[in-house]
Amino acid sequence: MPPEDPSIFDTVTSSERMLEWVEEGQATLSQIIAGTQQAIKDFNVTLVEDASNGGSLVQRFATFYRNRNDGREYFSDVANPRKLAAKILQRGKLKNDTEWYLLKELTTAADQTLFTPAETDTIDRMLATYETGARPD
Repeated sequence: MPPEDPSIFDTVTSSERMLEWVEEGQATLSQIIAGTQQAIKDFNVTLVEDASNGGSLVQRFATFYRNRNDGREYFSDVANPRKLAAKILQRGKLKNDTEWYLLKELTTAADQTLFTPAETDTIDRMLATYETGARPD
């Protein structure tokens, strides 16, 4: 399927199917919610990385989302990963695995430009602290 085809964005599992998983004992609601939150964060990182590399995915997806959702803007409906990362950095500690994955993804690329070297060092320390088990209560 060519990348211009907006149906590439239309492959989300339905809420009905997710509820079937719960009813069939294949997943709990907590797992569904956590998985959905992680998928949104992963997709947001993909959009940010694509835009940072001069790609057009974010523009194509924004148009698709607006058309499908009565003119609403995607990053108004979900957290902008850049803003979320800045809030985490300002707070100085990670709250959960989702935040760990977000910062790890945003800082892994050798050519990342979202953070200054000092901010990257701070994030690296935050990630290491979280990895060693100094997790929030």
